[in-house]
Amino acid sequence: MYRLILISLLCLVVFCEEIKTPEKPETVTLENYDTIIQNYKIVMIHFDVEHDPYCRSVRPILKKVKKYIGDEQNIFIGSVNVLKEKTLAMRENITNYPSVRIYRKGKFYKNYNKGAEASQILVFIKKLLMPFVSKIDSTWEASKFSQSLSWVVIAYVKPEEREEAHKLLKEVAHLPEFDEYLFGITTNEDVAKDMKIKKTPKIVLYSNMDHEKYYSDITSVSKISNFLKENSHPYIQELSFARLSGLIRTREPFVILFADSEYDTKISLVKSYMKNSEKRMEVVWLDGPKNPVFYRDFPLSGRWPCLLISTNWNDGTFHRYDDKRITRKGLNKFFEEFEKGTLPVVKKIKQEEITEDNDDTALITPKDWRKMVLDETKDTFVLIYAPWCEYCKALRPHYVDVAKYFSHVEDLALFRFNGDAYQVPGVTVAGYPTLVFYPRNQKQKYISYEGSRSFGGLKEFIEENATVDLTKKKETSLENETEQKPEL
Repeated sequence: MYRLILISLLCLVVFCEEIKTPEKPETVTLENYDTIIQNYKIVMIHFDVEHDPYCRSVRPILKKVKKYIGDEQNIFIGSVNVLKEKTLAMRENITNYPSVRIYRKGKFYKNYNKGAEASQILVFIKKLLMPFVSKIDSTWEASKFSQSLSWVVIAYVKPEEREEAHKLLKEVAHLPEFDEYLFGITTNEDVAKDMKIKKTPKIVLYSNMDHEKYYSDITSVSKISNFLKENSHPYIQELSFARLSGLIRTREPFVILFADSEYDTKISLVKSYMKNSEKRMEVVWLDGPKNPVFYRDFPLSGRWPCLLISTNWNDGTFHRYDDKRITRKGLNKFFEEFEKGTLPVVKKIKQEEITEDNDDTALITPKDWRKMVLDETKDTFVLIYAPWCEYCKALRPHYVDVAKYFSHVEDLALFRFNGDAYQVPGVTVAGYPTLVFYPRNQKQKYISYEGSRSFGGLKEFIEENATVDLTKKKETSLENETEQKPEL
């Protein structure tokens, strides 16, 4: 399948002057990063954290993409080992994982957050080798071009209309929401006749997922954009860690259908419903019983199939379809109530509150960061961890011991922050565990801990960087009372 996609796209690519490049390096490091970007037309770099489950899911997909790209000299796909290249990750301000960066013609183009299947990445990369708007000169070219991707847009214009139409279409093609669309333009009268177009300028959207064509006038960027959004029907993909990561980064609501093999008909039903409705949310499905690692934290109804709408992933907010059977009528009612805002909210996981855990460290969330970590009356030290990280588990008792050692200090506070559950405010996390220290008089800039993960190392670091009196004890009510001696 992937080879067919490549062949069809390569037929459309305008041949460019070949760039002579050296042999492709195996790994990406601080030393060769900038050279790689300049040597290749299209560069895709994955910032990879060894123990992160989302990063692990991306690796085999990119390996498959590299295999089909082969020796294509204009394209480079590689990975940065973030734990070994912390300086590079900090320089590039990488804060989320997995993070995949795209460079085009030596310049940063965008962070990739679209489809995470190998076929989708291949389409995206090969599209970048083409002009933003391709010139079409014959009915044969138009026929092949219109079937190249899931969504293809062709503008039919007169020669005198071409310049203005091309400008509008190029602006639309640059918009991130249309990364998976292919754009073309033609002034060929035979092509217009073949499409039975009598009045120009006109654009046609070829929605190849539902085998439909939609027509509109070419008026403005906003109207073209709205036309494409209104008529581009989403389709259902099977969920993967990488796909989920892409959906989360879009910050748009999406639908998750948890099913198993005996409920394949429900997948078709939901797909059919979304195709014929005005809802534009992306839909993914998952074989729930076979993938417990995905669904264990979701607020499921306790039966298959189960349908959820994710509205705020970071906050763990969902809406759940609670009818016993998924039907077209039930779906219609469910989505109508969602649009009205009347659906009850269910939570993925219980929100973490500040807890002391009797270990002299507080567990905090993003809402507490400014009030507690950036408290200008105290020095603050934060352990940013991931629950699955074995290194974090090994460090925890040493961190607790240090917290207890300094527990008498009034103006020093130690916190823990779940970096796997939340985005860390203003901190570049290159791996887990990450420790950062905020002096009382320098809250705009933190100091990264790079020492040994031991009680001695942590204690020495605090003593070297503290701006408060480490001998000053916390005040208690007992200290303010006058000692009473019994009468003899």
